[in-house]
Amino acid sequence: MEEHIERLVEAMHSIKHDEVTILTGRNAGGKSLIRKQLIFQIAKALDKDVKKTSIPHASQEIRTRSNPGMGALSSMAHDLEWLATSDNTLDTIEKVFAHLEKADYIVIDEPEIGMGEELQLGLADYLNEEIAKVKALGKGCLVICHSRIIAKNVVHDKFINLEGMSEDEWLNRTPQKISVEDFKKFASDLFIAIRDNNKK
Repeated sequence: MEEHIERLVEAMHSIKHDEVTILTGRNAGGKSLIRKQLIFQIAKALDKDVKKTSIPHASQEIRTRSNPGMGALSSMAHDLEWLATSDNTLDTIEKVFAHLEKADYIVIDEPEIGMGEELQLGLADYLNEEIAKVKALGKGCLVICHSRIIAKNVVHDKFINLEGMSEDEWLNRTPQKISVEDFKKFASDLFIAIRDNNKK
């Protein structure tokens, strides 16, 4: 667990404010923790006050905020009681990129949620178009994903896997089963380890 925390810290510090980074890793491995803490690093790199640093993000918590009880299946974005998960996701991503001019950095967290492989390929094209605008302004973007299609097709400067795999290893891996019990234990152990590490 200590080795994993070290990789989390290393991954965090390797993300640059003007680069496009793909971040992958197992569920509950700390990807969202990195997203939430990244604002401090971006603010420092830009020599800005954290409170004045803008990092709009498309994440699950944003996509489901309108009706947490119904999860990503429910959205008030279009005044509809029901809206496809993928439509809700795309709407959120578009709103994030709409703030690009005022943003210091952009985060797109698991954009593939609810999307089949065919739509993921189209999404990768869209992300590349928007990320080109990000780069043209000298800014950076973090794309967090579990999808090999997104990781392979979205143009990026850096690839990070929180289990220590190279990009080629991760893209060509054979998935190893993780039981529900093992997942819960890993998630709990990591939470405790991070909490205890923060107390030092």
